[in-house]
Amino acid sequence: MNKKQVLQENREYIIEEYKNGKDTVWLGKKFGVSNAYIYLFLRDECKIKMRVVQKFYSVKDKIMELYEGGAKSYNQIAKQIGVSNTTCMKYCKKLGIDFSHNDCQREVTLVSQLDEIVKDYESGMGCTKLSKKYDASEASINMFLRRHGIEAKYLKQYDIPHTFFDNIDCEEKAYVLGFFAADGCQTKNNRFQVSVTDEQILRDIYSVMKYDGPVGIRESYKDNWKEQYYFSIGSVYMCKRLTELGCPKRKSMILDMPKDEDLP
Repeated sequence: MNKKQVLQENREYIIEEYKNGKDTVWLGKKFGVSNAYIYLFLRDECKIKMRVVQKFYSVKDKIMELYEGGAKSYNQIAKQIGVSNTTCMKYCKKLGIDFSHNDCQREVTLVSQLDEIVKDYESGMGCTKLSKKYDASEASINMFLRRHGIEAKYLKQYDIPHTFFDNIDCEEKAYVLGFFAADGCQTKNNRFQVSVTDEQILRDIYSVMKYDGPVGIRESYKDNWKEQYYFSIGSVYMCKRLTELGCPKRKSMILDMPKDEDLP
């Protein structure tokens, strides 16, 4: 049985899954064909009106409106804004919205608590405390306040250990430097990022650096990928020092190992 026959035999199932939010990539993997083949099959053979991918900036306000109004899943929002579940999930993550746990599917919406949230905020309660009290992310609270005409304060600023690499005078600092050289990268805007699959490694590095910033999570969207934990520090001074120690931007092909005199 060739590819076209397989798809024809499963025609109703494919149409139903696509209408329920599955994208062409998911369907392609399901039937062992490319997403382009699925796209053409749905459009030309099944005469299905294909979804137009909405840009994030054009739907972010609608997503927040649906979330604040009580939407309880990515699928609910995806159908309203006309994107796949996968795309909706990515957009929601950018806005700090997470439906992956039951406790995020709140029964009481933010809109219904508007007066209380504003009162708490104006009395001095920051976005971090508000997020805990009203069971929402800091980004959601921030966006919620701004949508209702209140300019939220910036989220917590963390103490950055700018001079950490000035003197590599102990084994712990040498370990962190080696780890940054192996798994870190400098960005164009003078930030240094590290991502790993073991959260405890980052926690240990935080302890050595005496840094209290957040650990971010990049969830896997592919079966063979693992969840990634990461942190990002913005420091022109630190990036300059790391470059001096042999960890410049785009270091993969030009990395210089730290000199003996730089190590304890």
